[in-house]
Amino acid sequence: AYHLKVPVALPAEKPPSIFNLLKIPAYLMVMAGGMFVVFASTALITWGPTFAIRYHGLTVAQASTWMGGLVLVGSVGGVLLGGYIADTLQARWTFGRALTIGGTLLLGTPFLYVAVSTDSLFEFFVCFFVASFLLTCYHGPATAVIHDLTPPRAHSFAFALYLFVIHLFGDAFAPVLVGKVSDTTELRHGLQIGVAANAVAAICFLVVAWLIARKARSVRLQADMPV
Repeated sequence: AYHLKVPVALPAEKPPSIFNLLKIPAYLMVMAGGMFVVFASTALITWGPTFAIRYHGLTVAQASTWMGGLVLVGSVGGVLLGGYIADTLQARWTFGRALTIGGTLLLGTPFLYVAVSTDSLFEFFVCFFVASFLLTCYHGPATAVIHDLTPPRAHSFAFALYLFVIHLFGDAFAPVLVGKVSDTTELRHGLQIGVAANAVAAICFLVVAWLIARKARSVRLQADMPV
């Protein structure tokens, strides 16, 4: 397998800084993708029970029990399978982990859309479960991708900055924006914004995969050049 650290490590004599990390295009795209996927999941977790009560006639206890159980089972499965698929693909391609994230988020988008659009309670539960499974496949691979993109001395800081950005701009705005749209039109339209955010997140991580592949090609070409 062809392994690559992207980009070249920061100078060993300098401590990692935010300015060095923000010069890495793929890392910036990872943060953007993480922000959008957190927006989507926060919107669904915050307003999902209300949606089930309002559109499917469930009680508070029923909505909490069913949705909590589906998220728990789907998330555990998604995290484990996502990590396994990512490592398997990474053994073959340098962009395997980023491709896993982008691919699973993209596959989850239609299920998420049907979950917040259907009038069938059965379809809602099934699609909600599948979406929960696919949307959580990114957790492990995202951390690994950040480590792949940054030098060892910057791993902790790079991950801390990633968490700060995605939760500041994802968690903070999702409930409020969906609530505003719900007050203006209806809750279903607000949750569809989360669906769109998930699709954007998928595109961001597919771009990360492309950036890593392009860098790998460039390094390979340089290595093959005669001295």
